[in-house]
Amino acid sequence: MSKFTGMTLGQKIEHFWFYYKWHTIGALFAAFALTVCLVQCSMEEKADTTIGLYMDRQFTGSETDLLADVLSEYCEDTNGDGEVVVKIYDYSYLEIQQDQLKQLNKEKIMTELTGGTCVMYITDDYQQKFFDEKDIPLETQYGKYVSLSEENEILKKLTEKGFKNPQDLLFLIRKTENTVFETTNGKDKVETLLKNPQKILEAAAK
Repeated sequence: MSKFTGMTLGQKIEHFWFYYKWHTIGALFAAFALTVCLVQCSMEEKADTTIGLYMDRQFTGSETDLLADVLSEYCEDTNGDGEVVVKIYDYSYLEIQQDQLKQLNKEKIMTELTGGTCVMYITDDYQQKFFDEKDIPLETQYGKYVSLSEENEILKKLTEKGFKNPQDLLFLIRKTENTVFETTNGKDKVETLLKNPQKILEAAAK
């Protein structure tokens, strides 16, 4: 005979809540967290271009947003969603730092360079020397560095908007032909991924 036999609806609910309260709360919390995650993922902007940023400097979120906004002016909507979105992944750190953030960002940029998703990178003289000293000559894998001249349009726009020391920026693009990156992503996708970085590099070189 069921233990619920003879119980009223209210007693059944009270009995269930007494024995399964934490199971129910846990299940509801998990469902809520999953819903929030799915909503955030569906609302997140899909970038047309992703850029890795690693310099001997600390950036605020507003600074990386400003840099992304200026560079987006030289890009096009490659994913067809009606917007041009440039996403910058900031791996920068100050060499004088002695904390976990510095080590974490060093590990992140090494992982990104060897097998990440960014096609374009922005660095500076200091980090260029760091990689050269580590026998990781980036130019052999990512092409030549391009710096901004005093008359460059990108430099002028960044300066006008209050971006500090835009003359320190060095741009380079990942080499993709006959690489694991090309094999993994496919030639057609790589061609699309390269389109905007090449436009930015051309603008930076003027």
